[in-house]
Amino acid sequence: MRRVFLFFGVLFTILLVSLFFFLKIKTINCQADHSLPCPSSLLEKLQSFQGTRIFQAQKKIRAMLMMEPEIASYSVRISPLGAASVEITLREGSIAFKPETTNAYTIYTKDGILVKEAQESSLPTVLLKEQIDTASVPFVATLSYELTTILPVSQMTVEGESLKVLLRDNRVLLYPLSGDIDVLLGSTLITFSQLNLTEGKLIIDRQAVVIHEIDFRFKNPVLR
Repeated sequence: MRRVFLFFGVLFTILLVSLFFFLKIKTINCQADHSLPCPSSLLEKLQSFQGTRIFQAQKKIRAMLMMEPEIASYSVRISPLGAASVEITLREGSIAFKPETTNAYTIYTKDGILVKEAQESSLPTVLLKEQIDTASVPFVATLSYELTTILPVSQMTVEGESLKVLLRDNRVLLYPLSGDIDVLLGSTLITFSQLNLTEGKLIIDRQAVVIHEIDFRFKNPVLR
């Protein structure tokens, strides 16, 4: 009797393995955070795997999801009957870059991680008047975002190998395109805390001098 059960067990296992190797993906369902539907562009890519053998689809879907910068994490489940279920967590964009010569925006997280490209954006935006080095992009993205959280920023541009920040009171701040972000933010807060004590003015020879520009590209901020 045991041999009979063993025989059918082995036969059933072989059948399942065979189905796994030869059955194809019939349907693909994709769900993002908070039960929202996946972005249409991503869903279109996933649907291209319909008709692919289950054994191949599992690897191909994971490889595709891994290459999508917009996705922070994902899970893939495929039933033996060919129904694929994909769940993703999307990265949240916090800052945008826009080259002066195009209408395309590149979206980054507050940590400087690439999210996606878009044709429009309501996020704080850094206008690129000059091309910046790839290695500087995460630094500029993170610094720009952090500055918008502590200062009344009106406009941000990259020009002359510097990040130029225009405040709502028309004061201009200049920052390098690399360095220690914590040091720069700390220097910014200290400088403005001192200026706030004198209503934004610098006392030189007992006379109040209005500050129009602060340059943080040096070890010690230069006030002009």
